[in-house]
Amino acid sequence: MSIRNNLERTGPVTSADPPPKEKLQDPMSFVIPTEFVELPSKGQGYPIDHPLYNQDVVEIRHMTAKDEDILTSRSLVKKGVVIDRLIDSLLVDKRIRSMNLLSGDRSAIIIEARKYAYGNEYKTKITCPACSEQNKCVYDLNNKSIHYGEIPDYVENNEKGNFTIKLPRSGFSIEIKRMTGKDEQEMMQRIKKSSRNSHGIDTTLSEQLKSIIVSINGDDRPVVLSHFAENMLSSDTKFLRDTYKKINPDVKLKFDFTCRSCYHEQELEVALDADFFWPE
Repeated sequence: MSIRNNLERTGPVTSADPPPKEKLQDPMSFVIPTEFVELPSKGQGYPIDHPLYNQDVVEIRHMTAKDEDILTSRSLVKKGVVIDRLIDSLLVDKRIRSMNLLSGDRSAIIIEARKYAYGNEYKTKITCPACSEQNKCVYDLNNKSIHYGEIPDYVENNEKGNFTIKLPRSGFSIEIKRMTGKDEQEMMQRIKKSSRNSHGIDTTLSEQLKSIIVSINGDDRPVVLSHFAENMLSSDTKFLRDTYKKINPDVKLKFDFTCRSCYHEQELEVALDADFFWPE
């Protein structure tokens, strides 16, 4: 009898061994992925002993459910430290602390962390500044504006990462620094405190000057810096603010807003706070 007839009569021969089972991944062995975030500062402006000194990138891990718990913590939101706790949690190198990061580098980390967690499409509702109508908006987080910082010829930098400039009107030589997360938090606390005693006067501009000025003609006494910041000539303050914008690296999310109701047009900026992660 032929082989063909045997197969037709008995059917194909099957293996006695069962097919191998697919090996399932152990949930306990899952490794949270990480990403490298480009730093607008390129590591410039940090002291030589800082882990990010002259570094172009910083490594962060992807957000988890535990990190979402941080964002929804009422106590952390009330204290104003929720974003700092989130950044500290995401940084792979635990020598780096959010409070010691330059402001622009903090912003870069916040934007990328949100993008890795929920995608680059950012949906939110915006109240029109003109007619108060709510508008649904969609923004691409990849469309960010990055300023890497530039050092004009009239600015000198030092080993501490600070800068020295001469004010054009008064002639004072002042040393300034780029603001960190700690500087921003202390500034906001001072603004909040002064708002209760300033009869409605906004002290943001003078408080920012207090935050960035390190010394005046070599004098770094706090009482001198505070007095000088409040009594600077307007021409000197404008020069200082313009210079700071040039040397300070930053990343922003700006977009052109058009109201669907009244057609009001305005350039708006996305606030990088806790609500940035829960826009709707």
